[in-house]
Amino acid sequence: MTSMTRRWVGCTFLAWFLGGAFALLSADDSLAATVLRVAAASDLRPVGAAWVSQFNRLNPDVRVEVIYGSSGKLARQIAQGAPFDLFFSADERYPAQLAVDGHAMGSPRRYAKGRLVLWWPRDDRISWQALRMADVRHIAIAHPDHAPYGHRALQAIQMQPDAEELINKLVRGENVAQATQYVISGAADAGLVARSLMTDTSGGQFVLIDEAMHEPLWQSAMVVAQASDPAAAQQFLSIAFSAEGQATLTKYGFDLP
Repeated sequence: MTSMTRRWVGCTFLAWFLGGAFALLSADDSLAATVLRVAAASDLRPVGAAWVSQFNRLNPDVRVEVIYGSSGKLARQIAQGAPFDLFFSADERYPAQLAVDGHAMGSPRRYAKGRLVLWWPRDDRISWQALRMADVRHIAIAHPDHAPYGHRALQAIQMQPDAEELINKLVRGENVAQATQYVISGAADAGLVARSLMTDTSGGQFVLIDEAMHEPLWQSAMVVAQASDPAAAQQFLSIAFSAEGQATLTKYGFDLP
């Protein structure tokens, strides 16, 4: 092999190697696309989808993953280091405590107030009196130990003169969305659930519960201290507080601060 041939082979190999290395780097870059992880209370399911759509119109390269659950369990996961960037809680006390414990970037912001409803999938009107009927065997609520809607539902039930009778009928879901599903599936005959989950597909009848019967469901949001991309998290938060984001909340029955 002549020296010129050796140089040509060497240059060809170097070009192939560098080209391959560049391709690998490009692949790694695509895999490293920004992912925004949002922990959200279950009452935000219809709202969250709209917010993600609004956010992605401005940030098409950011993938948003929303995990819905009970606020108490999500708060516990964040305190234990779960890799969330944002937390939208159905009870503002959870973000407030996380902030005190150093898990929030800045102060939590109140974004809405949730409403609790009595609901069943029947055509006749639901009421506290109707819950006493013999054919209402199971009443679904979210678990009061870690789900704000369940906690407020239990408070409202305890205000009733026949509270013990109603408590004996309770079935408890892990969160308010699961409690709603119990009614939809027929596992429960009625429920005390979130107004926001009463969509066109829910059917039946519902009535707002008098807020004098329970503590208010003030809700707040925070950027998590360990957020992987604080700038993207702040941008998503700004969507929730924008005119469009707030209009989405009112559309699904939330009250604004």
